[in-house]
Amino acid sequence: MRKWYPIFTQINKEFFLKNEIERLGFETYLPITKKNIRHARKTTNVLKPLFPRYLFVFIDKEIDNWFFLNTTQGVEYFLKNNNRILSVENDIITNLKNLEKQKGYIDISDFFKFKKGDIIKVKEGPFKGFFGKFSKYTNNKKFNLFISLFNRELNITLPGSFFEPVI
Repeated sequence: MRKWYPIFTQINKEFFLKNEIERLGFETYLPITKKNIRHARKTTNVLKPLFPRYLFVFIDKEIDNWFFLNTTQGVEYFLKNNNRILSVENDIITNLKNLEKQKGYIDISDFFKFKKGDIIKVKEGPFKGFFGKFSKYTNNKKFNLFISLFNRELNITLPGSFFEPVI
C-alpha cells in the first residue's frame, strides 16, 4: 500500500531534493508558504518550505525500490520510531494540498484567529505581562498591536510566539 513518508533533508535542500526524487520516478510533496525577506532595506517575497527540512515521498515499501533514496544527495534520513519508518496519513497530505492557494502555496495567516481589536497578552520579551489590542498580522510571522503605555497607544511589532489570547 502506497503511503506518504517524511524525509528529513539537509539544510535548504528541500527544492533540490524534490526535483531529484521526482527525476527518479517517485511522487513527492513539498508544502510551501510565502515569506517576506528583508535585506538591505529591500523586501522580497520568496517561497519557503512550510516545514523546513522536510519533504514527503509517496511510496509502497513492499513494492518500490526505495532504499537507494537514503543515499540520494540531500537526504539526511527517513523519520523513524523504534527503527520503523513513520508514515503520514494520506488525509493529512490531502488536507495540506487543499489549503494551497491558486498560486500553489499555503498562506499561514489563515490559521491565526485574532481579529482586529482582540485583546491579547504579551507572554515574552520586553513587554511581558502587557495587554494590547491586536492590529494585524505581518507575513514574517510577526503581529502588530497597540499597547497603552504612559497614556499613549504605542504601535509595536513582535513575533507571533510572544502572544497568547486573553480568555
